Amino acid sequence: MFYGLKRNHPHNVGLIHLLCFVLRRVFFALAIVFMAREGAQVIFGIFLLLLSSLVMLALLLTDAQWEETLIVHQHTFNEIALYILLCTLMSFCGFIKDP
Repeated sequence: MFYGLKRNHPHNVGLIHLLCFVLRRVFFALAIVFMAREGAQVIFGIFLLLLSSLVMLALLLTDAQWEETLIVHQHTFNEIALYILLCTLMSFCGFIKDP
């Protein structure tokens, strides 16, 4: 879990990363429950995933928490790709109505 994180970081990124990781898994579980239904609950599930993606991206960009820059670039790319996929999912779930 902590492999590659900087030690003795001023913001204790090891604990913050662990907390965000656990909260994100809870959000994934809630999103799965909400996406099994129809209507506004699907949108709420997507918003939960979008929020968790933005929080992790902000954490990645504000605190240089990884020792190697390759890992930072990989995590940044993964979060941006997930955000784009969630925005695409939002456009196909019925949130945007056809004219």
